[in-house]
Amino acid sequence: MLFTDVFLLEFALWSAFALRFSEFWPVSSLQSSWPLFIFTPVVGAILFKWLGLYRVVVRSMSLKFLGHVATGVFILVIFQYSLSIFFDIGPPRSVPLIFGLTSWFYIGGSRLVVFGYIRFLISKNNSLKKTLIYGAGRAGLQLLNILKESDKYQVIGFVDDDVTLHGSMISGRPVYSSNEIKSLIKNFNVRQFFLAVPSASDNQRKSILNRLSGCPVKVQSVPSMSEILEGKELGQLTKIQLDDLLGGDVVMPNPKVLSESI
Repeated sequence: MLFTDVFLLEFALWSAFALRFSEFWPVSSLQSSWPLFIFTPVVGAILFKWLGLYRVVVRSMSLKFLGHVATGVFILVIFQYSLSIFFDIGPPRSVPLIFGLTSWFYIGGSRLVVFGYIRFLISKNNSLKKTLIYGAGRAGLQLLNILKESDKYQVIGFVDDDVTLHGSMISGRPVYSSNEIKSLIKNFNVRQFFLAVPSASDNQRKSILNRLSGCPVKVQSVPSMSEILEGKELGQLTKIQLDDLLGGDVVMPNPKVLSESI
């Protein structure tokens, strides 16, 4: 993506000159503005990396990403004005503004096209169960590797509460916020949900399950930390039981009380 953005920034800058002068190749203006074509893509690539644009995968792209692109482009526009003053090249003042619009359109639009194409491919593949993994830690990664060996599941991505992981990619899968669970299940037609947080407390598990209430998904969990310490393997998945959904321990009926009530 970095090299693509370098090309798109160059293309956006040429487009700004072409639109401003209504000429395909305004030679004199382009020649006098050569510093812009050298420094703009370099600074832009560094700036976009600093803003985290290359940690975001297109499958998890949102309006927040387009906002980051707009922020980077705005800084680049200011940089171009400063560069013009420093080199005394004086392109028309409208050129950086037009560049800001064209670069935002090219860079943001290119991601939207790829995003739409990937969504199309995912929606067309109905032979595999769409799956989400809750927990982007070591257990989640190990579970992903196990599921990759199966021909039954298509892992859409990870869900995690760690905000520093949101929008990043782990082993080729995007990491989403836990606040997006229901929209992800709906948009990607998810039918299987795996809990991969062995260290989660009962209250944490209950909180996760409450977010899944009303969703048409099957839920399975990796063993708890205590079960792993007892020798249970991570791949030994268990279905979530009724007591998990209730958030408490199952109380066995008292035969004496039942007999008195009948």
